[in-house]
Amino acid sequence: MNITKKESSRRMKKKIIFFKIQSFSHINDNVEKILKANFSDCEIITVDLWKKIRKNILLFLMNLFAIVAYHGFDILLRRKQINECLFTTPFIFRKLRKITYEYTNQKDVLFTFQTQSLFDGSHSSGSIKHFLYTDHTFIQNLNYPDFKRTRMPSKTWLQFERDIYNNADVNFTMSSNISNSLLGDYDISQENVQLIGAGSNIKLDPIMLEERNYEAKRIIFVGRDWKRKGGPILVSAFEKILDVHPDAQLVIIGCKPDIHLKNVTVTGGISLNEVSKYYSQSSIFCLPTRIEPFGIVFLEAMMYSLPVVATNVGAIPDFIGEENGILVEPNNVEQIYEALLKLLNDISLCRNLGKQGFKKYQEKYTWEKVGLKMAASIKTVLFKNEKSPDTLYNHKQTNSIQSKPKHLTGFINANFKNNTLL
Repeated sequence: MNITKKESSRRMKKKIIFFKIQSFSHINDNVEKILKANFSDCEIITVDLWKKIRKNILLFLMNLFAIVAYHGFDILLRRKQINECLFTTPFIFRKLRKITYEYTNQKDVLFTFQTQSLFDGSHSSGSIKHFLYTDHTFIQNLNYPDFKRTRMPSKTWLQFERDIYNNADVNFTMSSNISNSLLGDYDISQENVQLIGAGSNIKLDPIMLEERNYEAKRIIFVGRDWKRKGGPILVSAFEKILDVHPDAQLVIIGCKPDIHLKNVTVTGGISLNEVSKYYSQSSIFCLPTRIEPFGIVFLEAMMYSLPVVATNVGAIPDFIGEENGILVEPNNVEQIYEALLKLLNDISLCRNLGKQGFKKYQEKYTWEKVGLKMAASIKTVLFKNEKSPDTLYNHKQTNSIQSKPKHLTGFINANFKNNTLL
């Protein structure tokens, strides 16, 4: 049988298995580009585990039964939503483990990579290097004032989650609070945790950037989950703003809440290109979110030199501070109103905050910079016994490991003991 050079080359290529679940807010597309750009001599095999579940009707139905068995009571009492339980049953965890093993057990696999910590994509023997990139941990959720403990998964699943992190050679994180959670809540070694940040999902149009008009008094909100993102709180604050600035405008993108208030525009879901246009036409970005694993939309606002009003939760303090925005407490209408009023009354302040936000975005939060850190770390692990021109990006843990609030310490102590779950 004749084998072409192309076929022969493909057979000789090392493989990288990239496990994902759907788009992960468009992050997965950027990760795949990073892998292809930095490991161009390898074959990238991308596996969407959600598609695997959907295509297997029997598996999908069996998982629904498992969800009812494990979470049915909480769903019935509206403590949990069914969509947040899709990947938190022991049944689906074990099934996905078998699916990933079919790929990791192939020949010539250089390493495996996964985004999110909802499954374990590592090889069961640990013989293949494995890397993980995430924006959350379940225990970290307990730090959100609005997060209810009844939404936590079972003790069994929390042990699975701990194993996921332990089985990764490097756990890449988007923010310092997640790095600290891995170190303090899950006892992951510091050498296996690295903060690399994230980048924007939209492209910067220099022409649009030049059109910035801070005098337009146009406030922009971008988010799909209206309530979780603090939309109703923002509308209450904006209603007060109209008493002082009757010409102020509010543009809501990504969702379609029923609002009957003047000067409010609701677009619903639109393309990323259209979102860029709205960023360029706005003066202030405001997203008073109550729970936020990361928040790439904040980076997009910084990219378009917008001053930001945001809540002091989750990853947000990593990239929003007094130099480029105003942080407020969750669910505080008065603080949001005062922050917006301060910016609307001071155009030069808007311009200065926007300028500093753009500078921070350029210095730390582009996918190019994220890719360089990620690739350097992966290569260091793969070739640690060989001399390599790449150097490991050394991350100094911000805020180190802070003492846990009493409610959080109690939860951890009740669930983890001597590195095992009770």
